Amino acid sequence: MAIFDWSEYATSTGSNFDGASSAEIEYVLSLGASPDRIIFANPCKPEPDIIFAAKVGVNITFYSKDEVVKIKKLLPKCELVLRTQEDGKARCPMGLKYGALSEEVEALLRVS
Repeated sequence: MAIFDWSEYATSTGSNFDGASSAEIEYVLSLGASPDRIIFANPCKPEPDIIFAAKVGVNITFYSKDEVVKIKKLLPKCELVLRTQEDGKARCPMGLKYGALSEEVEALLRVS
C-alpha cells in the first residue's frame, strides 16, 4: 500500500504555506514551493529567522508595534504583511489569538 505524501501533493497543486520558523520555511522550500507562496507568521520571530525569511524571499507578517520595530531595525526596506484578526465571518474560523484588531490597523501601518 502506497503512503500518501500530503506535503508533495500540496506543493504540486499550488497550495500556500505558513511557516513559523526558518526550519519550517526550509522544509517547504525543499519540497519545491515558491517563496512567494510561503508566509512567515510567527508572532515572536527570532532575529536570525527574520533575516533568513527575507533572504529567501518569503513574505513576513506583523501585527504588533514591537514586531515591526524589530523587523525594520534588521531590514529597514523590508516589505511586510499586516495580519489582521478575522471578523467572525470566515469560512474556517481560526480564532482571535493572532492578528491586529481593526482599531489598531491605522497606527500599525504608520509605524511600518
